Order: sequence, then C-alpha cells, then structure tokens
Amino acid sequence: MSQRFCLFLSLLILFLGGCQKGNQGAADAYESLNESQSQVSELISADLLENSGLRIGWQSKMYVNNGETIQQMFIRENYLFMQTDSNFLYCLDRDSGKFKYGVELARPGLPVVGPQYYGNEMLFMAGNELIVVDIQFGTITSKKQLHQIGNGAIFPPVKNDDYIYVSGTTNRLYAISVKEGVSDFEVSSKDGAAVNSILADNETLVFSTVNGDIIRIENDKPKKVWRFQVGGIAAPLVRDDQWIYVSSLDRKLYKLSVNDGTASGWSTNFLAGESLKHSPRIGEDTVYQNAGVKGLYAIDKESGRKLWQLKGGFDLLSEEGSRTYVISKPSKLIAMDNVKGKKLFTINISDVSAHAVNTDDSTIYLASDDGRVVSIVRDEF
Repeated sequence: MSQRFCLFLSLLILFLGGCQKGNQGAADAYESLNESQSQVSELISADLLENSGLRIGWQSKMYVNNGETIQQMFIRENYLFMQTDSNFLYCLDRDSGKFKYGVELARPGLPVVGPQYYGNEMLFMAGNELIVVDIQFGTITSKKQLHQIGNGAIFPPVKNDDYIYVSGTTNRLYAISVKEGVSDFEVSSKDGAAVNSILADNETLVFSTVNGDIIRIENDKPKKVWRFQVGGIAAPLVRDDQWIYVSSLDRKLYKLSVNDGTASGWSTNFLAGESLKHSPRIGEDTVYQNAGVKGLYAIDKESGRKLWQLKGGFDLLSEEGSRTYVISKPSKLIAMDNVKGKKLFTINISDVSAHAVNTDDSTIYLASDDGRVVSIVRDEF
C-alpha cells in the first residue's frame, strides 16, 4: 500500500466532512505528519545559497510513490502545483509551503494536457474528457466527454465567457458553447494540419498549426481576420498584451501584432540559429528563448536585441530586477546579469528534477523526484 494512499486514507477518516473544512483539516494533518518525520535532507545546500546571497524560504516533503516523477511544476496566484506522471496533482501554499490539497486528475497512464485557466478554474483534458478543477479547493467541479475531438486533445482547452476551444486528433479546432455544451462551430487550416496551439479571450481567437500557420478568426464564427505563416511550429504560441511570440522551426522567434498579424514588434525577427521547439518565457523587460543546443537566449523585449546567450541553459526560474535566475545543464542554478550580459554565480542543484517558471516575483521553486520541494529567496541582511 503506497504512502500516499495511507496518508489520504488517514485524512479521510480524521476529517470527513464539508469540502472546505475537510481541505483545511487535510492541510493541518499533512503538516502534523511532516513534523513527525525525521529531518528531511536539504534539497539545496544552505551554505551554497548563503554564499550567493540566497536562502531557503521553506522546504516541504510530498508523498510520492516509488518510481513516480513530477511531470510539471507551475504556479498560479498564491498556489504552487506539482503534477506527477501518475496524473496526481499536489497543491501547496507557495508562500509557506503548507499542503493545501491533492487531487487525482485521471487514472495513471491516461494522457493529460493542461492546465489552462479561466477565473478560479483550471481546465485539463484527459483523453477526450474535459476536467475542470476549482483552484482554491481542489475539487473537480465537472467532467464532460468531448467525443467530437477524436481520441484526445492536442492542446489544453481554452475558455472565455462564451466558448471552450479545444483542438483534437481530428486536426480541427472546436468551439463548444459554454451555455449549451455543444459544438457551435469548428475550423481547420487549408492544408488540414494539426492545430497545436490556441490563444483566446473575449475579443481574440488565434490558433497555430504544426505546418506553421498562425490564424486569427472571429470568436463566434469561423471567419478569418488574418493569417501569418512561418516554417513550422512545435511550441505553443505565447501572448503578452498586444503581441504574440512565435517560436518557429525555421530558427526564428517572431513578435506578431495581435491586431493585424504583422511581424511589426521588432525591426527584424530574432534568429536563434537552431530550430525552436520550446515556447519563450516572457519576463518584465526580457524574453527568454530555449534554443536547444544553442542554449538559452535573453532577448530585449522592445528591440529584439540579444542580451546574452548561455550554453547549457534551458529555462527561466525567476527575475529580480536586472538579475535573472535560470536552470542549466548539468543541474546548475545560474544567476545572470541582463545589463552586463554576464554570469554572476553558479550553484549545484544535482538532486533537482523539476522547477517552476515564476514571472510574478523573484522566488525560485524547485523539487526532486522523491518529493522534496523548496523555495529559494534573496537573503535580507
């Protein structure tokens, strides 16, 4: 019997009751169980952090099964989430590290994509089933089979006030009425390529295909507004206010206008020298692009000018003014100066297997496959 099953069985026995009250009870019980454990070993050396002007904000220990790994780690508002490869979702308070809830999204082995957000909801797709999770309490508020999308979703469902937009294995984008719960319309590209990314709000609907089409249509009908084409797309589009960033297989990063689809954000598109298979991370003044063997680029958001290139770097952790914390191979936490374009220091993080991208503040969140989770903050003298 797994540790996690025993834990949640104990919580169920002790705190069976109302949903909100039960979640708080579960959090208290989880904390008590953690306090009774032997001292958890440090995920990151406190001495190494101190020498670099950082310190551990908190460290927690999750119950993960043997062989289970953390598939993705992400933040939303005051919550830190960890989704495992067995489709279990943990939620911690990201300021204190206290456990808030755990929820099984789908049976292990079933492909799950997501999340996307709408208000207080997180939307996932498990196969062709839409799953909606309440962010605050962790309850699954609805499940709905979307048979029209085929065997499963290629991109997570995106919701606005009127529609849920989903792309499936049928290579079409479906607009499902929130009110009626049925498909209102569907659309595809001219060549029938798979729809692999969706951006939507109450005014805008843009999607991309694997063959490099970026198409904006009307929110409520399949009428084209504009179309832009690049040399293939493997990574989701990213929106930042009135701009859309496109990481292309033609080795370029594009900055497109949402309004007319022109590449007018920069005087020239950023040439990375390698096919781009990862979406950019959008910071306050800087765009960070993983370029595979070329490493991680920091690009000035306004001019499109390269600030620095870090060989081995592959993702953003957080920003602090002109200082950027990134994760690099093999297992390094590196601080970069965006103004001077140089490395400030390096910390070994060999036990780390998962990280969150934090563009809200400067806190760093890291985790290991054995369930240790840590927050790292700037040391205040």
